[in-house]
Amino acid sequence: MIDGVTFGEGNALGIHPEGKTFSDCYTLLQRIGSGSFGEVYTTELKDKSVDSSQYACKIIDRTKLKKESDLTVFRELAILRDIRDLDNVTRLKDCFVTKTHVHVVQTLCRGGDVFEQLSKQKTYTEHDARDLARTLFSVMELLHLRRLAHRDLKPENLLLVSRMQASQVVVADFGMAQYVPKSGGFLSTRCGTPAFVAPEVVAGRHYNTQVDMWSIGTLLFMLLGGKPPFADTSFQGLFRKIQAADYDFSAPQWKQVSIPAKQCLASLLRVDPYYRATASEALQSAWFTATTDDQLRGNDLTSSVRELKSWVAKRRFKSAVHAVRLTSHFSRFVVKDHSSLLQKVKAWDTDGDEDKSNQKHNAGTPLLSQWKGKTQNFDELYEIQDEIARGEHCTVYKCVRKKPTSGKKLGDQETLAVKMIPRNSGSDVEQAVLHEVAVMQNLKHPAMVQIVDFLEDTSNYYVILEHVPGVSVMEHLMRMQLQKKKPVSFTEQDARAIVEPLLQVIAYIHGEGVVHRDLSLDNVLMVDADASQGDTKGDKKSTAPIVKLCDFGLARRVPAPRSVTRCCGQPLYMAPEVVKHIPYDQSADMWSIGVLLYMLLCGTPPFAAATEKELFAKIRLGKWAFPPHIVNTGAISDAAEELVRKLLVPEPLQRWTAEEALRCKWFKEDESSLSSIDLSKSLPKLRDLKSKFKSVAKVVMKLTPTCGPGEGYKRPSIRTPDGLVMDAEGHMLGKEVELEAYRATTMFFSEDPEQKVDDPAKMHKVQTNDELGLPGSQTDSAKHIV
Repeated sequence: MIDGVTFGEGNALGIHPEGKTFSDCYTLLQRIGSGSFGEVYTTELKDKSVDSSQYACKIIDRTKLKKESDLTVFRELAILRDIRDLDNVTRLKDCFVTKTHVHVVQTLCRGGDVFEQLSKQKTYTEHDARDLARTLFSVMELLHLRRLAHRDLKPENLLLVSRMQASQVVVADFGMAQYVPKSGGFLSTRCGTPAFVAPEVVAGRHYNTQVDMWSIGTLLFMLLGGKPPFADTSFQGLFRKIQAADYDFSAPQWKQVSIPAKQCLASLLRVDPYYRATASEALQSAWFTATTDDQLRGNDLTSSVRELKSWVAKRRFKSAVHAVRLTSHFSRFVVKDHSSLLQKVKAWDTDGDEDKSNQKHNAGTPLLSQWKGKTQNFDELYEIQDEIARGEHCTVYKCVRKKPTSGKKLGDQETLAVKMIPRNSGSDVEQAVLHEVAVMQNLKHPAMVQIVDFLEDTSNYYVILEHVPGVSVMEHLMRMQLQKKKPVSFTEQDARAIVEPLLQVIAYIHGEGVVHRDLSLDNVLMVDADASQGDTKGDKKSTAPIVKLCDFGLARRVPAPRSVTRCCGQPLYMAPEVVKHIPYDQSADMWSIGVLLYMLLCGTPPFAAATEKELFAKIRLGKWAFPPHIVNTGAISDAAEELVRKLLVPEPLQRWTAEEALRCKWFKEDESSLSSIDLSKSLPKLRDLKSKFKSVAKVVMKLTPTCGPGEGYKRPSIRTPDGLVMDAEGHMLGKEVELEAYRATTMFFSEDPEQKVDDPAKMHKVQTNDELGLPGSQTDSAKHIV
């Protein structure tokens, strides 16, 4: 008896009278497959008056099975018996057991596997993909309610009863299926097909039914994008990518996929199973509840079918009759050599439209009604003074109003700044200006540069801003390091004085539904206290914040959680989800603040590389650590270290929000204790960093000038070893990067990572972490990766 089911010889399910054999009841027809331990035939009942349908009969030769494999067969039969009442699974019709053979009669799936048939489709839309996904989620929901984990979901195990319809899809092969123990129990066997297995299985941790949701995520990725999210020529490389959730939506075919679909997919491919969506949650996502059939029918996925056809053609092996456990073949790979992942990441949206599928929510122009269309010319209202800076698309000047504002005399007018953008700069520049103004006009906070006015004429746009006397935090720190008159003093208290108001303004703009997307030490200004006090005409000392956030050129409104898609920002500060082209939201800013704080404390970024490609590979993996001189040495406070760890979390849902960060211990520490922690030794490292990383390109050329003034000024350009055409300020002028042909060589596995292995003895020995030169344990900062 297995799991409460008695399998007696000739009477496995009690359907036929005692003593009846398979040959007494059924007729074998055509052989349709064979494997190491048996064959598969079509079959039908001899008494066709009862049922004239044809079925599949799997004949298993028990004489070739080891004892443990024999028990596995009976466990699978018990599970198939338990789920006979479910739709869209291979239904067990009958079973006969003898001492030498087992005859298993099941649903006959003439349509083959889903992906083979999809590759032959001439028309395919996102609506079709959603119908297939709904079937998969519905099956998983029912299986998981019974605590049953399939553990081997892959393309070959999604079959079609007949034609290509979602209702005809069945989940097959329950050879690895197992019940999760009650009362919070877990499973621990390492099994499955490597390319589709969950990170917790790879890492050798206990797991539950959520491993299936990861596998469903990989299948959904294929349904939408045409190829698996994780691929490598070796198991070592494959497992590293799985453990880092190293996938992205940058391929051209993903432009046809809706944001709700990407959101649903991203919720499944989360490394931490606690945050991974369940089947029920996936069915309640916006993809199923907030998108219409007509919308999805308009999303043509023909390009994904072409990718799928290519992938199907490259499969070197077919599914074996039996799934074989990989118990001794998974190694606890922990990422150390980040640069080994040489997968191309597109650094900007070649389409040119910001978040195309969200334009109906994101249109900037209607928000400008209070300013746009003014009849007065700029010259009638303002007087231009000194030039502040000049860029490729705009010039910034000081200016004052010609007419005093209420309560002020003409001589008392405050100095403003005007950003002048020529109307002939191109549609992309024009849209960027309108977006920036649309966002800034509704934001007012003492720790951000305020927009004062917006005008346009036939020649230019004029964005009038608050003038902030001072320099960026990065420039301020560089000047401190270069001064010779007095000793350099920069403490952890000074770092806190920069970060706290920054978090306050970020909490404010996030609460207003805006993501900044370009937080860096260069975009936080240190206010010149003397100049600020000069406007007060003898009043008390100014209580204005010492820092102000500027440059909202990349800021966007977030219409819904995880709904922004464009990859943009400064590479050193970009969050993993942004680099991966996964839909994101305000949490991406929190990662950038984590990088900024890390740099203030340590003098170096948490991720560094000589090229943009290598840098993005490291960010995608999300693996970082404090420098050795920082860890457990008292070089920084424990509270500061905790804040960094809570911000630099690759999983956005686990990352602290701005409000959570402001409640942390660091901002409650006594000022004198933080003032005693000297960070001045980090300043030379920041100076070296600013010089070293000029070869890492700016992803999006923004409107805010960073170069010096001068008539006809033109930046000298250089070509980096990576093919990035740069100016001397580190801004991208063009891109001529060819994708390197990368094929990793390995001493570990020569088999196809997308195929299970029939004979475990043929598998190469997996080396330990020590032998591989990999760390043996994880850090808190990457706890959900390993």
